[in-house]
Amino acid sequence: MSSNCKISQIIFCAQIIMMLSCNQLPELEIFKNLLTKGQLQIFKKIQRTRLLVYLYGGMLGAILAKLLTQEFCTQALLIMVIQTIFYFNYPWVELMVDYLDTPQQKQAWKNLNNRVGRIYAYSLLAGGLSSILSVYLF
Repeated sequence: MSSNCKISQIIFCAQIIMMLSCNQLPELEIFKNLLTKGQLQIFKKIQRTRLLVYLYGGMLGAILAKLLTQEFCTQALLIMVIQTIFYFNYPWVELMVDYLDTPQQKQAWKNLNNRVGRIYAYSLLAGGLSSILSVYLF
């Protein structure tokens, strides 16, 4: 398996783990329960915007990858790298923290962000381990 395939596999596994786990967090429910109806609507709008930016980054990555190479694993790696760079460098206009009023809301937001960051780190580790295991087992 080429190194591009291994790296693609790691990033892909990390993204799947993130998507599956982040919507089920108790910290998310605690945070949402502290929001007013107006704040909850803003939160949902920000979530939708972030999802769209993530998907647009993937589409941009797919277009560029197709133009740059025909090799499948390299395309997969390019798509995910471009998508991630696009997402993390997007100029976010609205940040949820700007709409929080109480110290409890701000602490719950901080707890949620810390948990998501740990999940991201663990998902990269799990993706890396699965890639290593796939090399030796398959």
